[in-house]
Amino acid sequence: PNPDALQEFSVQTNNFSAEFGRNAGAIVNAVTRSGTNAVHGSLFEFLRNSDTNARNFFFTTTDGLKRNQFGGTLGAPVFIPRLYNGHDRTFFFFSEQETRQVQTPTDNTVVVLTAAQRAGDFSGRAAIIDPLNNLAFPNNQIPVSRINPLSQTIMNKIIPLPNSPGGLFQYAVPNPNDQRQIVLKMDHLIGPKDTLSGRYLYNYYHRSAFDSPLVFAVTHEYNIPSHNVTISETHIFSPLMVNQAQFSYNWRTAVSKPVWTTSYPSLGMQNVSTDTSGLPEFYLSITGAFSVDTVEADVTTPSAYVASDTLRRTVGRHGLVMGFQYAQQILHKNYAWQIDPQLAFAGNYSGYGVADFLLGLPSSLTESAYGEVGDAHMPNYTAFAQDNFRVNSKLNINVGIRWEPFIPYTDDFGRVSQFRPGTQSQIFPNAPAGLLFPGDPGVSKAGVNSSLSDFAPRF
Repeated sequence: PNPDALQEFSVQTNNFSAEFGRNAGAIVNAVTRSGTNAVHGSLFEFLRNSDTNARNFFFTTTDGLKRNQFGGTLGAPVFIPRLYNGHDRTFFFFSEQETRQVQTPTDNTVVVLTAAQRAGDFSGRAAIIDPLNNLAFPNNQIPVSRINPLSQTIMNKIIPLPNSPGGLFQYAVPNPNDQRQIVLKMDHLIGPKDTLSGRYLYNYYHRSAFDSPLVFAVTHEYNIPSHNVTISETHIFSPLMVNQAQFSYNWRTAVSKPVWTTSYPSLGMQNVSTDTSGLPEFYLSITGAFSVDTVEADVTTPSAYVASDTLRRTVGRHGLVMGFQYAQQILHKNYAWQIDPQLAFAGNYSGYGVADFLLGLPSSLTESAYGEVGDAHMPNYTAFAQDNFRVNSKLNINVGIRWEPFIPYTDDFGRVSQFRPGTQSQIFPNAPAGLLFPGDPGVSKAGVNSSLSDFAPRF
């Protein structure tokens, strides 16, 4: 959440108590603000742009940055005229933040080759070897008749001539990034010992595509809306014992859309299919020069729900914390695309990748229908107990243990495989030897075994 929506936050980088686990690195805890009996609000805007920012010392122009981050907050008791007055009992807090950013980098350069090099003239370079006789081409000049028509068409139609010395082409790609964030929190005092809270957090990220005639500068469009709903209930048993139960649900949809529309036939490429979005896609890499990647279309929809309960109790100089958590992670993914073809020119034949490209001799050629489809689930169980013992004013002892079993993903339709050299599948007898599937002896539904005896002590 944006800073105006935060009540407090903490970052722990090491020595985690048993209450925290699963991931290494850092643990970040954030508490969202709540409304009060008084009406409070705020408005803000932060502006950065190239008119006020200094130019990078190494650039000839500014970076074109324009970034607006603006929004506001409002907190108050819930009040519905003639129906409900939430003073001292029911409160709401609302926050919205918008971010609009446009930036044009000025330091993008790529080797696109000079007109002479495109005609096969590599004078001034190390010897270019003729693969037909393993001798250097006379004067390092590839005869025009030997230049591959497809390579020539690609150069003429989608690769511009250099605009900087040394066969370089300098260009700029806009980098717009827009983001919207909404936080809505409701708090209700059920009684003197019970509080019910609910929060909805929405985040939307959008990056516009850059549909450029420069194929190496094309970017694709991103749209990623994310949602989080959390409900918690806090019960005070006594001034020394508090319990919090919580349920949370997260879901997100990530959509990537390619925009490059140049057709294969217009480049002289025949019998090549488009990807699942109906758009052409190919990957071209030339060692020592440019590369082309028209990117692919994909959709990913991960989600997760979490239920947890934490009890805190103070007994003398002991601060006891214990609890459990159950989580279910769900991943629906649809990476389904066709990459036709993937071409790489590394100089295997002539000693120079660019010359190999002109001769039409790729070091590798891959034509594939590639994709990944999944409907996967992964449960996660954890339980912990921690004792923070204050021995005296100079010594604290923290002792705890965390149970965190490993349970792997399982696919709803059994799309899991395992490799065991030399073993023939009984489920699919025609599969290559060594490739096994759920149902084969020793192969679980997940393909790998669970580990239920994972304990993590803390001291």
